[in-house]
Amino acid sequence: MFYIDGGDPEKYPILDPAQINSDGDGLFHLVAKAKYTVTSQKATELLCDKNVSASVLNKEGKLPKDYLNSKNDIRLQTPARANKMDVHKVEEQEGQAEEKNKGKEDLQIDPRVFDNLEWEVECTADVWKILQDKKVLPELKQRIIRKILLLAKGEWTTHLCKELRNTPPTIKLYEVKLSKASRIIFELAIAFSPRLSQNAEQRLQYAEDEEDQPVRGGRIYSEVIRVWDIVFDHDKIFKSVQRIIKSYSRGEKCKVQKKIKGVKQGQIKAAGNNRKIPMVFLESNLDADVNSLENLHRYYPLESSNETENHILKFYNFDSNLVSNVLQNLKVKLDIPFKVTDFEHAIINLKSKAPILLLGRSGTGKTICCLYRLWSQFVSYWTLAVAADSKLLPRCQIFHQNYGVVDENRDSEEETSAEVETPSEYTKNKEKKEMGQIYDHLHQLYITKNAVLCSVVQKNFKALSNACDVVRHFVSEEEQPLPKRIQDIGDNQFPIFITPKKLLLMLDASLKGPCFFVRNDDGSLKAEVKGWSESDGAFSYFSMLDEESDEEDEENEDVQNQDDDDSEDVNDHHMHNRLRKKVDPRREVTYEVFAEEVWPRISKKWSTRYHPSLIWMEIMSFIRGSCQAMSKSSGYLSKEEYLDLGRKRAPNFSGEREHIYDIFKKYDHYKRQKLLFDEIDLVQNVFNRLKNETEMQWIVHQIYVDETQDFTEAELCLLLLLCHYPNEMFLAGDTAQSIMRGTAFRFQDLSSLFFYAKTSMHAIGRYSCVNVPKEVHQLTDNYRSHAGILSLASSILDLMVEFFPESFDRLTKDPGLFPGPLPVLLESCSFRQVITENIHLMLNNDLAVLLRGNMRKTSHIEFGAHQAILVVNEAARDNVPDELHLGLILTIYEAKGLEFNDILLYNFFKDSQATKEWRVVTDFLEKLATTNEQSNLHSTEGLVSINEDVFKLGDRPRPLAFDPNQHKVLNSELKHLYTAVTRARVNVWIFDEDLDKRAPMFEYFKARNLTRNVTSVEVENDSAGWKFAEESSTEQWLQRGGEFMKHSLYEVAAKCFNRGKNYHMEKIAKAHQSALLASRFVFFFL
Repeated sequence: MFYIDGGDPEKYPILDPAQINSDGDGLFHLVAKAKYTVTSQKATELLCDKNVSASVLNKEGKLPKDYLNSKNDIRLQTPARANKMDVHKVEEQEGQAEEKNKGKEDLQIDPRVFDNLEWEVECTADVWKILQDKKVLPELKQRIIRKILLLAKGEWTTHLCKELRNTPPTIKLYEVKLSKASRIIFELAIAFSPRLSQNAEQRLQYAEDEEDQPVRGGRIYSEVIRVWDIVFDHDKIFKSVQRIIKSYSRGEKCKVQKKIKGVKQGQIKAAGNNRKIPMVFLESNLDADVNSLENLHRYYPLESSNETENHILKFYNFDSNLVSNVLQNLKVKLDIPFKVTDFEHAIINLKSKAPILLLGRSGTGKTICCLYRLWSQFVSYWTLAVAADSKLLPRCQIFHQNYGVVDENRDSEEETSAEVETPSEYTKNKEKKEMGQIYDHLHQLYITKNAVLCSVVQKNFKALSNACDVVRHFVSEEEQPLPKRIQDIGDNQFPIFITPKKLLLMLDASLKGPCFFVRNDDGSLKAEVKGWSESDGAFSYFSMLDEESDEEDEENEDVQNQDDDDSEDVNDHHMHNRLRKKVDPRREVTYEVFAEEVWPRISKKWSTRYHPSLIWMEIMSFIRGSCQAMSKSSGYLSKEEYLDLGRKRAPNFSGEREHIYDIFKKYDHYKRQKLLFDEIDLVQNVFNRLKNETEMQWIVHQIYVDETQDFTEAELCLLLLLCHYPNEMFLAGDTAQSIMRGTAFRFQDLSSLFFYAKTSMHAIGRYSCVNVPKEVHQLTDNYRSHAGILSLASSILDLMVEFFPESFDRLTKDPGLFPGPLPVLLESCSFRQVITENIHLMLNNDLAVLLRGNMRKTSHIEFGAHQAILVVNEAARDNVPDELHLGLILTIYEAKGLEFNDILLYNFFKDSQATKEWRVVTDFLEKLATTNEQSNLHSTEGLVSINEDVFKLGDRPRPLAFDPNQHKVLNSELKHLYTAVTRARVNVWIFDEDLDKRAPMFEYFKARNLTRNVTSVEVENDSAGWKFAEESSTEQWLQRGGEFMKHSLYEVAAKCFNRGKNYHMEKIAKAHQSALLASRFVFFFL
């Protein structure tokens, strides 16, 4: 046994001589209880030679020697080490033996024991990944879990964990031994504790400057066990510890920090001398003077230890849900929620009597709050439903009633709905329900106009569901297409993740009355309508977002290829069906149709004065798309009503609205004359049919609206009418990213919308139970982008404040949590006619190499991929050169709501609708410089840094004075630009071919020292390439070269092989390129 064991008890646990049985007897006990024989004597000597402890007490409290006859048993004469009791050895041996016995008797760990333990435990994404790794044996995973369980119970005995030395005094790191080589690395850390803090409502109502709070901000912090790493090679412990220290040293630079103080030990309930209990901390409002700092701790988020990444680390609760998934070793793709900030936690768990409005700039966590709140409600409901084994939510029998006019002065926040119950109230009133009451399962709906974002959020929800024991079996396992009608959707297909177009199609098919589109009996479209077919709006680029990293598994390639073949057959069949369908004679008026076809015919005397995008916005957002217009039989505001709109709500064309209304009337006439329709026509049709429904066959309880700024008031009114519990609606967005053509939106106006819905539309009935939100909650900290990117974005917001202050909601300036690299202006990219086609090709090739060269392994990205090329519109995407087509190419609108490590903004200014309008930025810059120069004489406070050398350069753009009537188009362009640059987490590269149109903004960025500028010489000589390519190894460059070769991009492949130092392959690639050029040359003269 000793020879097989080989000195490593972890390798052969059953053969471990330190094991004990259920009576607590070790090997020495068994030998001592046996009669004396030559064999038992040799066994005693062997155990002594192998240093097996003879000092272990069994459950009777006896040592092995207590079973021997002291008078004549020769075994008592064995070496003294067999009899001498070493207290430390006894404790260690008993502990190890107990652990072994637990592992033998309790192989199936109950994950529920991890709930409500003394200690809260969290782990890094790396630990979560290791525990999901199929290559790690289940036995080892169980051992890891048992060790962590002991720690969480407070059993920090010396044989279980040992403090690591040579670490900074502020970082308390420990190791737990798993085997001779393997260790768990954990920290005694401090983290926000939701379970100890006050509830979400109390935390949100506290103002930060209130002095009389019992607990500052209602937030309590606690010591936690933070599992940083699991190493399987003892030599890698040092490297792991250095990464932890690096995360702390980088986190110390965070601009958002708090001071916390420990609660006195006397205030903590003792748990016994043998158990360690966590210390509790409160936020301190003491000034950070020398004396107070000695008793305070600095609390700040930690940054990634990777120098090329500038974002906070995510941690996961090591709870019953995580443990259950580790033990089950599931093969499906799964994920668990990461730990959010204290404010995000409050928003996710807030119990509100009114709809929740959430405003935040890009990267502040709006979509996470939206998804996690939906997820939390979903899990809570199904936990109750499983326990009750029935549907729980009662449906209103009387769908509409005639209500009196609601008193406008009444405090709507304090009112409660008498008509419907929220899911949390069902238990109180269940006994009161009459027999025959219809009950439903919870039906939730997530809606956003961005089809890519919608699909990504659905994918994340599916991964969360796969990891939850409670709901895993109630969510459809297969990706089933939604039926044509809502009443045909099964309970297991909820929540629905949907775009407004798809929802409108389903509502049109589901409601009574003549459908807007002609339907078959199954609800499908009888005639093809361009832009509105069931197949339109497919997520063409979604599959590319699954490219998580360079190390993706390729074991399912054959299955994928088969799936592709099957999908091609389906697509062929679908295309055949489409060819057989009739075509609807009506056409939709999109903005493109309006600008290119309608506008030239209705604006003969106004075409030079007004931009079509602004006229389109005025019609779709106010004249036809406002909440008031929805109540009109005509479907639009009268001229008097339009003229009376407030200037803040509709800032454009004040004083010129009579002209705008005349243009609208011409548009309306032209539309009816040419058999055209717009989206508002369908919205109003569905809205009127829905409000006339007296008996519903289906129900939607909760609606979550993401990117709310893309919706018109008319669409939001429809969602309010559709939602069974309108006070549980959740709306998140950012008006600085309002880039949807035809939409003018401010969160300030949402309260007015709810108030109007409550008071002016009382005849509809459903709106009488809508409470008006008292406040808009704000997320102010950006967790996506670093300070380098946010400084650039902030400068764009400065322009919006200067030119269009009423077009978006103002928020506190976000400086960013961590510093980071400056965005890059690729100034080399002027493609005038004097530049040859070869130079053009060379520059495009360099861009391709820069992008592919910077592919990296990175931390998990919630919503997006690693790199993307962003363009203005579909036409711009078609013009992207072939050399860049291996990358993910998205329009700015498609990318909205997503995040990427690196983005290349390609030809934004060249494809911009603004031309000379950009020159107003030069005028603003010169005024800014003048203001700075004058103010420097008195004070430097509040001034921006200006590089005066920029003004000395030749060929500067000419300044243009801003005209609020002539330059409105710049509003939308600035919002597009802001949205684009804030997609990035690490790098932003801006490339543009149009020298004239890019010049004002390029100069503005350079003058404010916000960018690093790279010339064509630097790109070609690779003097700047290291900044992009430092994370790519020689092997990775060669891999990229092979990829480009497969796609016949030989020039780019040659550059990759050169950087990969494979000069032979470089010559081959260049030879292929020469042959390709020669073949083109021959073809040209044929």
